[in-house]
Amino acid sequence: MNTTQIECFVRVAEALNFQQAAEALHISQPAVSKQIAALENELGARLFVRSTHTVSLTSAGALFLADARNLLRITYHSKQVIAENQQDIETVLRIGYSDTNELPRLIEWLKRLRQGNSAFHPILTENSWDANLTALQHGQLDLCFAFQDNKQHGQMKFLPLTAHHFRCVLPADHPLAESECVTYEQLREERQIVCVPLSLRTRYYSGENADAIPVGEKQQKILCGNAAEAYALVLAGFGYCLLPEHLVVTHPVLRFPHWDRTDPMVHGVFYSEKTESPLLKRFLKILSEGGAS
Repeated sequence: MNTTQIECFVRVAEALNFQQAAEALHISQPAVSKQIAALENELGARLFVRSTHTVSLTSAGALFLADARNLLRITYHSKQVIAENQQDIETVLRIGYSDTNELPRLIEWLKRLRQGNSAFHPILTENSWDANLTALQHGQLDLCFAFQDNKQHGQMKFLPLTAHHFRCVLPADHPLAESECVTYEQLREERQIVCVPLSLRTRYYSGENADAIPVGEKQQKILCGNAAEAYALVLAGFGYCLLPEHLVVTHPVLRFPHWDRTDPMVHGVFYSEKTESPLLKRFLKILSEGGAS
């Protein structure tokens, strides 16, 4: 998968016309078709339904479109940063995170790093937990915020920052909204909105915690990507959600009682143990001094 393939896909998806996409990209229509075919072959799914007169997205194409746009956004942003700044590696800190609700804590840490280092330039990248770890392994990030797990991640080290239990996100008019603590038994008949990464469910939802997230065909659940989406689905009446405490942000019509089970989830930063960046070392020192809570 490369940028040309993704650009062709996005252009065709937006225009629903191969000729118009080719003209916008200043290449031939057969070249666009060839790039789309290569992308479909790599993804193992058809992205478009094509007839003599119409083009439409398949369900797989519609699902891929948001990710494709995000990939292009990151690519264009990176090119712009490199072209406009051309900064020495000592002045750039590339940080990966996976949920916008993590940003309030990050603001304070960046403020502290900026004191005495006003020339440094942070580059923030929002992506999935696994994608950020992969980017870190390939040298595309300096560090990323993530949950601790049992996997081996090459030459990466983990600095724990917080160990929090879950809060249950409920609408303010829910019968249990004002409770100090809620239990699985009280909510087992309700649909659960799940935004915990799959790789973490194995670690934190096994053994005595196995019923914390519904499993099996008879259990109702909705998957979402981040805390903001979870808030929206709870507000729309689709169910309740569990969030680690560090992702809970006060909301006027949501309530956050404690959840009665599961071990705390350890959240922190992954970074390369071979790092030689003084800027990164200073940032890690700031985190180690003020990250635990």
